[in-house]
Amino acid sequence: KTVKAQQKEKDFEINIISLNGKELDLKTLAIKSTVLDIDLYYNDDFKLIDALIKERLGKEKDKGIVLLHGLPGTGKTTYLRYLIGSLKKKVMFVSPGVAGNLMNPEFMDLLLDNPNSVLVIEDAENIIMDRKYSDQSSVSNLLNISDGLLSDCLNVQIICTFNSELKFVDNALLRKGRLIAKYEFGKLSIDKANALSKHLGLK
Repeated sequence: KTVKAQQKEKDFEINIISLNGKELDLKTLAIKSTVLDIDLYYNDDFKLIDALIKERLGKEKDKGIVLLHGLPGTGKTTYLRYLIGSLKKKVMFVSPGVAGNLMNPEFMDLLLDNPNSVLVIEDAENIIMDRKYSDQSSVSNLLNISDGLLSDCLNVQIICTFNSELKFVDNALLRKGRLIAKYEFGKLSIDKANALSKHLGLK
């Protein structure tokens, strides 16, 4: 294969962190690239957020958290697939079950072996929930990785997607300097919905 072909394949892969007994495995899976017209499929206020996210996640040796939330079916996963395809960094997908063990020695070893990467946590409600609502919250673990002493060594950026409202998220995750961007995916405006319907050939 040519170098260009190998690079193209590398651009569209995701690494799944799975729990195999007490050991953590990193499995690489290919994902299909997604062509997405941000102007067409999302409300106008998302364009600046998209540009900000791409700019920050494109930086080397950067850190911080991206919070993407909204009702099911509003485009979070579609955008995430599109975003991953545009990144040059290694992307590691964490299931909510594994994410609860973010500070385990095995997990830290995995992050130390893969610095300057992007960590994706889907359905992250229990991970980011305000500590006054849940004893199961792993907020302190996220804070250590994204903005604690460890963060300077790891340079890991974290994307969390969830369906609940932002008011349930721990305030510590929303602090300036730690938060890269937050966005609520909502229903399309009437004009946007009509434009998309016309594009899709719907009446």
